Amino acid sequence: MNTTITMKELLEKNKNFIIPEYQRGYIWGKSRKASKNSVEYILETLINHFDSGVEVFLQGLTVTENNSSIVLIDGQQRTTFFYLLFQYLRYKGNFTIRYSIRTESDNFLNQDIKAIDFDNICETEEERFQDIYYFKRTLRIIHEKLGNCDKDKFSDFLLNKIKFLYINIPEDKAVEVFTMMNGSKAIMKTEEIIKAELLRLVSKPTVNSAQEEWEENNIRSRYAREWDKWLYWWNKKEIRTFYQIEHNKVMGLLIETYFNSKNSNPKFKFSFENFKHILFSSIKNESVEAKQVFYELRQLQKYFEDVFYSINDGIYLHNKIGAILCVFDNDNRRKFINDFFANRTISIADIENYYNLVFLNLNHTQIMDAIFNKNQNEDDNDDPVEINKKALIDILQYDDLYWTSGNKSDNQKILADLLLLRLNIEEDTKLHRPFDFSIWEKGKYSLEHIFPKSKSFRIIDGKYYLENKPEEPVQKKDTVGLLNRADFNNNGSVQCIGNLVLLYGPENSKFGNKSFEEKKKIYFNYDLKTVKIMKSLSLLHTISIFSNSKWEVEEIQKNKANIIERAKEYYGM
Repeated sequence: MNTTITMKELLEKNKNFIIPEYQRGYIWGKSRKASKNSVEYILETLINHFDSGVEVFLQGLTVTENNSSIVLIDGQQRTTFFYLLFQYLRYKGNFTIRYSIRTESDNFLNQDIKAIDFDNICETEEERFQDIYYFKRTLRIIHEKLGNCDKDKFSDFLLNKIKFLYINIPEDKAVEVFTMMNGSKAIMKTEEIIKAELLRLVSKPTVNSAQEEWEENNIRSRYAREWDKWLYWWNKKEIRTFYQIEHNKVMGLLIETYFNSKNSNPKFKFSFENFKHILFSSIKNESVEAKQVFYELRQLQKYFEDVFYSINDGIYLHNKIGAILCVFDNDNRRKFINDFFANRTISIADIENYYNLVFLNLNHTQIMDAIFNKNQNEDDNDDPVEINKKALIDILQYDDLYWTSGNKSDNQKILADLLLLRLNIEEDTKLHRPFDFSIWEKGKYSLEHIFPKSKSFRIIDGKYYLENKPEEPVQKKDTVGLLNRADFNNNGSVQCIGNLVLLYGPENSKFGNKSFEEKKKIYFNYDLKTVKIMKSLSLLHTISIFSNSKWEVEEIQKNKANIIERAKEYYGM
């Protein structure tokens, strides 16, 4: 029903104004590029019309109305402003507004605002809650503008001279209308709209009875608090790093994974409309069904939490799942999450095998085929697992892994990097210690040559080349005191896997071309006055290398042999 009404007619409905869960906080009074904020602008408009006695026609109010409440779909900011304004003007009629989910905001608005000392009210940067900060700012501005006005006359003007279009829509269309009205300006995420719809449905009465109203609000608040508890967990930095999710999509992983567990149609992509279609399209009792969805979400949330906290469970799921998630790109990560968390196609018993194969730089489909023996009739020459096993051992045996003129393929180089990552992860796993996977974020890791490239040279066709400048020949005198590549006797070099360790990328520059002894002092922070403690000190395999008393040809060759032996053990070669 659409109609034009006055402020007096609106308030004489004698109903509570409800701020629904999908609405953002109150921000009127926020500074803008314009010279006036929203509170200053509307007050100036109201004062000008009050002085001239001319009616004010305001932007429409879109609501869903029931027997006792008016739920604000569009018009939250204006309605809250007018509530604060009428309280300041000591309005004696009924005007109640409820922020039922945001308890602190609700408590502030439902105190005796008339009793506030407006001469001393002031918003401060220490205020913890955004709503309350702007409530106080609004009241301060109102007092500055209307402190000397006749409050009764101004109230009477507002009640009778303010008009707006009143649009009342069905409750089950509220969220969709909100999204449509906001369009590209809406900052709500899909999971937030889903939350609002679920909260609406779980609190829907199963029978029509007035006594259920209180219980409906209680149920809605209980489920909202549980959702917010999940949100708080997903917002932790260590959780976002482990599950490889962006800061602004924290709850999306839970909700989208749940959606995928119910969706059997690949054409149905994750969206509010499709979520609603799949889960609520044939509901006889929406409230009961919504509670079942919450129950299943709770179980899935627990599974995500259990995996994260599973470092001491004997299976060490934390480090194994974390490794899989950090190594994969977005597409393969999503496929793994669907098969492990949503569909449970991958069991916990399969994880050891999956973990082993992910370090071969295989994609999810290739790993699944290998685990479930879909390649059992293939020749080894066509089997991606066997191909990459051989590629890994080849690159580990190669003495010029990082010699510019003889680089191997990108696939082989990443296999070497992945193996160094695995060696560090497994040292943490032995100690039941969770590994910090932030090192594998884009651009975060690097490889360091323990014996510096600048202090080694090779002779090719009678010309001398420094390892760190392979394209520019130098004079023989420039190689005095440096390590001759020939000392390795065709078994290793400063460019082989035996001379490389994993580091956090930004810390690589601290070492430069320093000697092993100098690098060791920096790494272990022997001089606390000049060097900050390195994050790379958390890398236990890297520590084991820096812990050597010396680092020359013999140590490099021995480390190379140990790494190759570990790789062969992993893959039964």
